[in-house]
Amino acid sequence: MHSKDLRDGTIFGMAGGLMMAMWSMIALAGAGDGFWTPVNLIAHSVWRGAPLDGAFSGGALVLGLMLHMMLSAMLGVGIVVIARRGNQGAGQVAGVAFGVTAAAYVAQLVLWHAVDDVAASAFTGWILAVGHVVFAMTVTAGLVATSRASVSPLAPRAVPV
Repeated sequence: MHSKDLRDGTIFGMAGGLMMAMWSMIALAGAGDGFWTPVNLIAHSVWRGAPLDGAFSGGALVLGLMLHMMLSAMLGVGIVVIARRGNQGAGQVAGVAFGVTAAAYVAQLVLWHAVDDVAASAFTGWILAVGHVVFAMTVTAGLVATSRASVSPLAPRAVPV
């Protein structure tokens, strides 16, 4: 793994995690579950004292965001390392990002229920699914933008990422 892959994967993953968190917080608030619910549920997975609703908790906010951003960075690095193998165009990069994110979504459904069934069950399913799509879109945008910035305008259409 190159240091550029590690750096970009961390940045794109955290950007995707931030967009996913913002989507989830706004969508769950709009659904009546409360703005802070997503970070509370994530925090509850390791700290059972975290609220299970939209109540504000400073500890749950810090812990939930820390866990979410760490996992987002790790997933971002994985996507970047896979996507930058070979000469791939934007469509292939998007396929890698969406494929890896879909696998992470399925793994999350299984693992989160095993770790904390209460918190996992409290997260609205379609909001979580759309959040993963938002994550994949953000990482794809970062990969495509950085690949285009480093390639001459006369380069062939298959842009190395």
